[in-house]
Amino acid sequence: MKIGRVALAMATALVVMSVAMMQVAEAQGPSCLTVPGGGAPFSDATAVVQQLQVMPGQCCNSGGGFCTVVLTSGNAAASVCGTNVCPNCADVGNDLNQVLAQCNVLNEVEGVYSPDGTSDELYYLTSASNAP
Repeated sequence: MKIGRVALAMATALVVMSVAMMQVAEAQGPSCLTVPGGGAPFSDATAVVQQLQVMPGQCCNSGGGFCTVVLTSGNAAASVCGTNVCPNCADVGNDLNQVLAQCNVLNEVEGVYSPDGTSDELYYLTSASNAP
């Protein structure tokens, strides 16, 4: 019975994230998300963004799925999503810095950045336990 509730909660979170991803596809730049339990502590999210901003090389979606977590710190995670997406890590950090600035609610950060206004390439900043 408990496993069924966990599965239902996970399915609900995925549906909410899918809807949020579709909504994000209409706007270029940062968009805040409101998935229950999805926010990362502001200090952890800040650490992830700062590390990405100075990280050399590319942050590629290499996990075989739509998203790959590219960096975590504490309970914050940065993910790169899209097919054959491999942006510069510093660019991801700079873009997620806008999410950090605009999506801080009660010292928790949860948001996504779309560099081109589509869902073809997305960068997420969420709690590590709720990373896409």
